[in-house]
Amino acid sequence: FRWRRARFQSFHRSESGFVVSGCSRVWVEHVTVRPDRIVADIRIADEACVLTSEDMIDKALSRYPHLLDHACVNDRGETFGAVASRTSVAHLVEHMTIEGQARLSSRAKRLFVGKTSWTNRAKLLARVEISYEDDLVALSSLRAAVLFADYLLREREEENSSRR
Repeated sequence: FRWRRARFQSFHRSESGFVVSGCSRVWVEHVTVRPDRIVADIRIADEACVLTSEDMIDKALSRYPHLLDHACVNDRGETFGAVASRTSVAHLVEHMTIEGQARLSSRAKRLFVGKTSWTNRAKLLARVEISYEDDLVALSSLRAAVLFADYLLREREEENSSRR
């Protein structure tokens, strides 16, 4: 199964409750559903949108309260919390997708595994791979995570422009 999504959006309110319109800062360029995982190519609009910030993570915790506790292989610690405030937005999308799936899992202790890597850092293209229990739940969780990451980036952009 393959899914492609255009960068430009023209809807006003998503089911997740926030307004989205115009040009995205982050989007899914391509998704492949494999028997054991989804593989999503995530495009970042520009260099200013590549990394998370403390404010973004604080806001993400309101919707994904367990993010900081996720196990995560990284250079600074054993959890996502060790790198959360200065990691790629694609990595944040990975962890939000995992938490979204965990919320909807039919098994209380279901373990989801993810991996984020740059496929072309110069072109701001990352690959996120995430295991799943139900492919439709995984795709829905990915969509919600990308839309929320885009919302967080827009909000950060608006806050930065209002400070000028």
